[in-house]
Amino acid sequence: MEQEGSNNPMIPFNVESPNEEAREASGKEMPPVPLAPKRKAMAKRSEVWHHFTAFVAEDGTRKGRCNYCGKEYAADSKSIGTRPLIYHMNHCTMSPFLDPNQREVNVVKGEGGKNQGFRHFMSKVQPKFVFPSRFTVSRDSFQLYINERNKLKQLLRNSTHRVCLTTDTWTSLQRINYMCLTVHFIDNDWKLNKRIINFCPIDSHKGEAIGMAVERCLIEWGIDNVLTMTVDNASSNDIAIAYLKKRFSTRKNSVIRCEHFHVRCVAHIINLVVGDGLSEISSSIMRIRAAVRFEVLDPSFKSEMEGDMGVPTCNDWEVARRLTLFLKQFYELTLRVSGSYYVTSNTYFSEIKSVASNLDQMVNNNDLELGLMASNMKRKFDKYWGNIEKANMFIYIVAILDPRAKLEYVEFAFQQLYNGEDVSRMCHKVRDTLFPTLAIMARDVLAIPISTVSSESAFSTGGRVLDAFRSSLTPKIVQALICGQDWIRASVTRHEIKIEEDLEDLELLENGNFLFYSFII
Repeated sequence: MEQEGSNNPMIPFNVESPNEEAREASGKEMPPVPLAPKRKAMAKRSEVWHHFTAFVAEDGTRKGRCNYCGKEYAADSKSIGTRPLIYHMNHCTMSPFLDPNQREVNVVKGEGGKNQGFRHFMSKVQPKFVFPSRFTVSRDSFQLYINERNKLKQLLRNSTHRVCLTTDTWTSLQRINYMCLTVHFIDNDWKLNKRIINFCPIDSHKGEAIGMAVERCLIEWGIDNVLTMTVDNASSNDIAIAYLKKRFSTRKNSVIRCEHFHVRCVAHIINLVVGDGLSEISSSIMRIRAAVRFEVLDPSFKSEMEGDMGVPTCNDWEVARRLTLFLKQFYELTLRVSGSYYVTSNTYFSEIKSVASNLDQMVNNNDLELGLMASNMKRKFDKYWGNIEKANMFIYIVAILDPRAKLEYVEFAFQQLYNGEDVSRMCHKVRDTLFPTLAIMARDVLAIPISTVSSESAFSTGGRVLDAFRSSLTPKIVQALICGQDWIRASVTRHEIKIEEDLEDLELLENGNFLFYSFII
């Protein structure tokens, strides 16, 4: 019988082998056919076996035992593989290759990539990679900064527009005081630009020192056509603004003798407004904050809570729910005014009016707790925006330039916020200031930033540049790295700051004081 499709006959399963027939015929035992030699076991190729010992458990499962802590993990190559071993190797607290201060194996620590982990990594990625020395990296980085600096200087020199400034100060791990100065302008193509022009050390956080540092920077860059400067509400900034106004007001190109040079950061004022409101119900907030900081599986959770702030009550959680709904509008407002690559000055006036209307409604709310909180917030609001004379004239002018508003909207909003006599006087003042210089002012006032987030975000970068392993960088190199990175990113792509992602890096704009964002965190 032949197998279909084959030239070879099919061998039946019950046919005895020739060796068996010969053995029966001779009556003698034939020697057994020698078996093929066993295949040599393959050597283990994974790097993880330098840190684990392989063994077979009593139930036959192949496992690996950590050479440092002794923990055992399944490691069957046909099922789970070595993934559990790799994960443990990167987290084993007893491993001599793991930095005790970090949760992951650090492969980039060390000067010039000298860490052995990083060298091993690069040998696999690109064996021909040559490690540059730290002197080469420093030299090339600084040269790149110089090249980009010259390009930016040329751009500012060829532009006839005015620029607006934001600034803030920061103290590094080296205990060095740094000042960040950011310039904002609309170029000839009507695109809003933001550039960090200085990240330099200053003597102190005092107002006069800040003012002198800003003046030196502007002279060095050849910038003398400054329209406004946006700062937070620190008293030292008031002194710095007064110093700069005194220096700039006598110049021929100053606008209205720098009367409207000072712009207060909206985000910081909203922060203060909300902070005053939350002070009335701080006990509920503190209990909830303390509760969420404890580990869920902590066996002594309840006893420790009762001995500290107390266990949050049902009323505390209900207060938190109502607060979340009320304070959400302030959180969303902060996101809107914190952009750096889109115009925000045209929304300043409308945002103020919206906040005032919401606070007036909440003051008369039937909820006594929210009403009391809104009353405190309204008092803080009036401190900065309650007097029509305290507001910067430019925020009214730029609102008129918004095609959705125009002068009629500004007059209507004035009547909602202030009394009739002040409204009439301010409307005349706005008209007299606006119309003779409308075409010239449009591009300048639209560039006014209404928050200092653009400067504060540089401190997030500064914290990464000056970490615990790079604390010996000189201020010159720090400035080159931060400014160079800002300029290169701006020339390659244009993306707005993602405040939702960067809020933690900005330290919630004042060391965690954005209470309306984090009151239950």
